Amino acid sequence: MTHKITYRVQRWGREDDTWSWFGTSEHATPNGAVKEMRRMETLFPRAVFRVVERHVQEVIYRVPAENG
Repeated sequence: MTHKITYRVQRWGREDDTWSWFGTSEHATPNGAVKEMRRMETLFPRAVFRVVERHVQEVIYRVPAENG
């Protein structure tokens, strides 16, 4: 079984926006997936992490909404 992390992006202030896929990273072990999640937390401190289902962590990057 692979342990998958899904990356998605949503613009700040646009809660009604449809999620956009950003990428997927698969790992052979849950520990590998957790290490990747921690690395992403360091790179993207404003990222929001949540568990969607067992063994699947979702990393949501909220980026600033475009002006205008």
